[in-house]
Amino acid sequence: MKPITIDPQLQSVLEHLNAARRDFSEAYTRITNEGAKNYPSMLRDFMADMESAISETSCLVTSKIELDLMREYNIRKEEK
Repeated sequence: MKPITIDPQLQSVLEHLNAARRDFSEAYTRITNEGAKNYPSMLRDFMADMESAISETSCLVTSKIELDLMREYNIRKEEK
């Protein structure tokens, strides 16, 4: 059986979402420290949306892995 891997496109999405979360947090902190007035829940709201996007992407990763496993199972079943 071939090794189970994450779909490369979904891996890229997860990496970019995590980078965006980090970058936004750093920018928010820097800009706020410079004196900008932002609404109090801006960072929390953004992070909640990012967590949701990461969660949905992770679910899609799981679905793809399940699909690959089922395909592999069916191939092996037909070979018998």
